[in-house]
Amino acid sequence: MTNNAVERAIRPQTLGRRNWTFLGSNSGGEHAAVFHTLIQTCLLNGINPEASPPT
Repeated sequence: MTNNAVERAIRPQTLGRRNWTFLGSNSGGEHAAVFHTLIQTCLLNGINPEASPPT
């Protein structure tokens, strides 16, 4: 057995981790955490976070 599926799933987070180290301030870090939490929640529920809202 391999863990390739898990490694592919966490790859975007691990690649961006270094870029998110410096967010400018504590509130910037908190805002980024909320943003990423919303994005991951959408993905886990099968919702495309980049899709246009229905009109």
